[in-house]
Order: sequence, then C-alpha cells, then structure tokens
Amino acid sequence: MVNYKKLLISALAELFDAQELLIKETVPLTGLPRFRRFVFAQKKDELVYWPAVFKDGMVASSYFSCEGKNVYKSASTVSAYILDFTGQQPRLVLRALRRIQAATSWCEARTEGRKRAAEEILRQQKRFLDILEAEEALAAIK
Repeated sequence: MVNYKKLLISALAELFDAQELLIKETVPLTGLPRFRRFVFAQKKDELVYWPAVFKDGMVASSYFSCEGKNVYKSASTVSAYILDFTGQQPRLVLRALRRIQAATSWCEARTEGRKRAAEEILRQQKRFLDILEAEEALAAIK
C-alpha cells in the first residue's frame, strides 16, 4: 500500500526548500516575484493552498493555508489536511501531489530568474566600476 502521507510530506518539504531559496536575498538586490496561489486540495468552500495570505493582505510564502483561516508551516499538518480533503482517493491525492510539484517548479524557475537578473545588473555596472577604479588609481598617483 502506498504511503500517501509520506509522499506528500516529502513533496511539501521540497516546496518549502525551494521557496526558501526563492526569498533568499540576492546581491545586488532583486525584487521578489508576485506570488501565484497554488490550490492543492478543496473540500466544498475550504481550500488547502500555498502561499498563505493573511487578513491584512500580506503574502506569507513560508506558510500554507488550510480551511481558509488557519496557516501552518508544518508539512505533516498540511499533508493531513490534504488527505482529509481528498478522502485519500488516489486520483485526488495524485492531483494534489502534482500541484505541489508545480509550485516547487514555479519557485525554482523564479529563483533562476532572480539569479539571472542579479548577474545582468552586475554586468551592466561593471563598466562604471572600472571607471571608478581608474579614478581611484589616478587619485593615488597625485
């Protein structure tokens, strides 16, 4: 028998790691992307989704929202909600798993984009840095 909870916890842990890399500060600074909401499971009007959005509208990428009002950071708790919402039906659990994997891929792609943006900023600033270094050398000679 397949251990659904173990699969979900593993996928949620990968998502958490990917989002940690995504929000990590870059040098030079680049802006965070606008987060996309990924719904993993639904039960009537209640959802399990990432990232959580607080009442004040703040997006919390380190948290998952369950039942639309509670936020959790624990992969174990979130996987229990997903299993409850899906009724442990293999088709629905697989759909939730694929959505978690899609969120992870989204984070990884945005992380690479931020890295490329930082590299481009450094490339564009190189010529100014070279001029400043030449000015510094000239000032040291005088």
